[in-house]
Amino acid sequence: MRLAPPGTTTAVVFAGDAPAARRFASDTGLPALILPDPSLRVASSYHALLCPRVFVLSAGGRILYTNNGADDAPRTAAPALIAGRALALLSAAKQSGDGATGLAVHGEAGTVTQPGGVVRTVLGAVDALAMPVVSRSFTITNRTARPELLRLAPSCSCITARFSSAVPDGPMTLLPGASAKILVHLDALALTGGPFWKAVLVESGAGSAPYATLVLSGATRPAASFVPLLVAMNGAAGSSEVGVTQVTLGARLRAAVLRGVCSNPWVKVEPPPGGHAGAWRLTMPASAPGGMVVGAFWLEEALAGGHWRRVTAEAVLAGNRAGPIAALPAYVRLRPWSASQTYRLRLLGPAARLARLSLRRSPAAISASLSRDGSALTVKMLQRRSAPWQGEVLLAGGGSSVQVPVLPPSG
Repeated sequence: MRLAPPGTTTAVVFAGDAPAARRFASDTGLPALILPDPSLRVASSYHALLCPRVFVLSAGGRILYTNNGADDAPRTAAPALIAGRALALLSAAKQSGDGATGLAVHGEAGTVTQPGGVVRTVLGAVDALAMPVVSRSFTITNRTARPELLRLAPSCSCITARFSSAVPDGPMTLLPGASAKILVHLDALALTGGPFWKAVLVESGAGSAPYATLVLSGATRPAASFVPLLVAMNGAAGSSEVGVTQVTLGARLRAAVLRGVCSNPWVKVEPPPGGHAGAWRLTMPASAPGGMVVGAFWLEEALAGGHWRRVTAEAVLAGNRAGPIAALPAYVRLRPWSASQTYRLRLLGPAARLARLSLRRSPAAISASLSRDGSALTVKMLQRRSAPWQGEVLLAGGGSSVQVPVLPPSG
């Protein structure tokens, strides 16, 4: 069996450790280089945990095809269908080469195309209580002679998108001459009020520049507003801490039965006396653990049958409950898509005499670097596009540490 032309090497990534890979090579007689992948890092990065999975790559390394559609998904489609489609795409790729793409995108009524590949649907005034979720569709057509692997990257957590015919949350291969519908859903209740511009990037599966930017824009009048929207919860471990946010209710909610909810179970929510408009107190008791403090606060409205529904955007709680070793910010607010932040920080107390400091971050999608000049630090942070928005960076040294929450972009 020949897997590759003479002079080339075929490598097979094996989902297992080195002894298991050697047994597999011995049992199968496969004439290839077997590379163990015991932690499944490679398989996970290619979304290939389910078999059989086929990838067709161009000479330039672009992923042209993978079987993740509704009709060729692993374990459900006939092997002959997957193999036949892969062979057809190999032939098409050979004939068309690896040149530039030509994708056309259009939307529903009210959609305009702007320079730079921006396709924008103007929603106008949005009543979030009357229409909590706003849905629109876009159609993308592949006008090239080769297949294109596409994936969708929303700008923030309040907007989601998927291909109507693809595996949920997965990429899609668009064949030459074919069209696909992109469904976009906007969580209007998550918007903080005023003008908004929410986007979804249509990206290449190979990670190159985006093909197009799908935009939903308009304006919304909030059901309620929070001032401040970011509530600092900083304090020493073992002591109570109170944050306050002033709530102003819109006309629709002034007569409603409301309750305040916080995602952090340690935070006690206290409404203002005599109603729901006014200063809400968010209390972290002395018994709460030290370290990073994060959470979200919102209002819910009572419905029939004992049910509740969220009717406002969220105020964000952030801070630290630990003895800091450096004058770090209470939180870092990222911007949509790609966000970088640089801080010059001052070391406090004994930390200024520490010979070594370390910097860690979570998740791995948040990159951070640290440089030191005497008692001053410079911390640089970068979050890559399409990565999870929320995490933290940790500065540690001499048995002390301080965490800085990294928060998602505001609505």
